[in-house]
Formats: sequence, structure tokens, C-alpha cells
Amino acid sequence: MLRILITGANGFLGTALVRKLTGFSNIEVVALVRNKDSLSLTEENVRIIEVPNYFKFTKWKNALLNVDVVIHIAGVIPGQGKENSMFNINGELTELLVSKASHYGVKRFIFLSTFSVYGKDDYASKIELSTPVECTDSYPLSKLYGELAVRTVSEKSNMEWVIVRPPMIISENSKGAFYTLAKVFAKIGFSPFGKIKNKYGYIYIDTLILFLVKASLTAKVMKSTFLVSEKEDVSTKEIIDKISILLGGKKIKHLRIPLPILGFLAKALGGYKRYKGATRNLPIDSSLAWDVIESS
Repeated sequence: MLRILITGANGFLGTALVRKLTGFSNIEVVALVRNKDSLSLTEENVRIIEVPNYFKFTKWKNALLNVDVVIHIAGVIPGQGKENSMFNINGELTELLVSKASHYGVKRFIFLSTFSVYGKDDYASKIELSTPVECTDSYPLSKLYGELAVRTVSEKSNMEWVIVRPPMIISENSKGAFYTLAKVFAKIGFSPFGKIKNKYGYIYIDTLILFLVKASLTAKVMKSTFLVSEKEDVSTKEIIDKISILLGGKKIKHLRIPLPILGFLAKALGGYKRYKGATRNLPIDSSLAWDVIESS
């Protein structure tokens, strides 16, 4: 029996991952949640532990003893907290948890980082693991803090580590700029992005869950960082269509407004930074992750 502990098990990704893992008869899940009432599961192979405050939690031995794999999902994203809370949760909490995991003999630690560590540049070629990280915002910097803690602590104890850098996650419960845009454009019936032909990486929640499951089970991921995305990059208008359909709508009509005019309008309305962020090129080479996903 493989025992897997998941933090942030009551979030949209954590909940979906717990439900997926409970379908395996040879896996026992330990789900850490802030509030037990936020996760309703009746499967026999899941144990729910309430952790209102990770830094004040004292029952780490009870939670981590005989755990084989930790999947650390709990974190703070932009819009959820101030800068200090991001470094506190994404950085310091990760350091605390990986230290506890190492102390109690966990074999593998999987950390959910972010593709935002590559900054806000426009990339002409696919981003690979060899691409230098380049960011100044608090969120990706706090995740890099967490990554460093995972590698440093794990190497000292010989615990296996896996760092996962996913781009925008598409699911019914996701949030973010693209979701706001998709809802607005679905309501008015059109978008101004018909002329945009960029390439943007994304991932469906089911694909990310499949990778996390495989990363828990296979030996191929020892001490590795992975860029995880769908095989094909798509344009901004295609992403908006995918989100609109997922939310129960339909494809949106995309007006072919010349880019200079679109840029001018974005500046005039005070949304030029968001416009550049939504229309930049962010292609991803996720071939190594797909080797894991498609492994037998």
C-alpha cells in the first residue's frame, strides 16, 4: 500500500487529486485541510487531517509517519494575500514541510511551483528547463524560495524531489485574467483578438492530475523539475474559447481588429499591461513531462 499525503486538499486542484487517488485500491491518501467540512469524502482509503494553521501544527509525526510521497499543493496565489503572506506560505511553509517530511522518512516530495518564474517576457522560441528564470513579482519569487528549500533539504537527506511548473490551469473552478476575459466576451458576444496569432502554453486540470499521479508512482522523476503543459500551444483567442466552452458557453466571435489599434485602445483604457500579458508568446516544451505521463 502506497501512502500519499496531499496539502491543500480542499482547493480545486487538491480536491480533484484526492478524488482521483482514492480510485486506486493500492493507495492510501492523507489529506491535509484547513477545515474538515470543506472536503466531503466517504472512501475508506482516505484520512483527513484538519490543519487550521500549519505553523502551529504539532502532530507531524501522526501525519507523516509511513508516508511514501508528499504532494505539496497548498499555497497563496496573486489576489489571495499580501506579499509577506506569499513568502510565508509559498516559501517558509514549504521549507517547514519538506524538513518535516525528510525527518519522518518520506521517500519523495513533490512541489507544485509555477510557470510564472519565467517572468513576463515575450518568448520567440519554446521555453525549456535550460531557459533562465527571470521574475521580479512576489508570487514567482516566493515559489522559487520554495523550490530552493525543496532541493536543499532533500539533497541533504537523499529524499527524492520533484518540482512541477505548470502554466495556467484550465478547469471549471479556476480563476484569473483569462477567465475574467472569457466571461466578459461571452456576455457581449465577441472579443477583439481575431488578429492575434500568439502561442500560449496551458494545461487542463485532468492532465496535471495525471502527471502528479504518475510522478508519485514512477521512478523516472527522481530529483527533477518538469514543465507540464498540453502538447500543443494555442493562441489567446483559442484559450478564451476553451474556457468559454468549459464554463457552459460556446465559441466566441473574434473581431479582426488591427493590432496597433488594439494596443492604442488598451493604453487609452489603462489596460495595456494586461493586454500585453494576455497576448504575448509563451510556448512551452513539455516533452519530458509527457514522457512521464505516457509511460507504462
